[in-house]
Amino acid sequence: MPMYLLLRGEDVFCSLAYRDVLMIIRGLMILVVVIALGLSVAERQLNTLTQRQEFVRILDISRNHEGIYTMEILGSDCSISAVYAVAEIKNQNAGVSIKTSLGTWTVPKYLYIDCRKEFAWLTSKMRYLENYLKQGWETINVYLRQFR
Repeated sequence: MPMYLLLRGEDVFCSLAYRDVLMIIRGLMILVVVIALGLSVAERQLNTLTQRQEFVRILDISRNHEGIYTMEILGSDCSISAVYAVAEIKNQNAGVSIKTSLGTWTVPKYLYIDCRKEFAWLTSKMRYLENYLKQGWETINVYLRQFR
């Protein structure tokens, strides 16, 4: 038999109605705003007495050039780095090397293709085509002479 926490014969862990949840959230938001305004007024009064600063800062978020976010809430600092080492990139003469935890990839800068066989084949076909065109031109000239 499971044990349930009962309060006056009813289940304590029952879900709240939507209106009750909205009322609780609204009350918490008002409480946060009142606390922030109270802290702002208290800090302004303290600054007036000590003549330190002319403005009140409750929340300050900044980012430096290295990608580190610094957040200051009510005088407490918190830093978060947005830069994570994912890969190492090396630029070399032959190519670019990308080294990660999974492996290393090299991307070549120059492509070397040996086309000597293809160029030799194209040269032989070009000579054959030139000879074929010469023969065709000579044949056309013979027909033109006969036609005149």
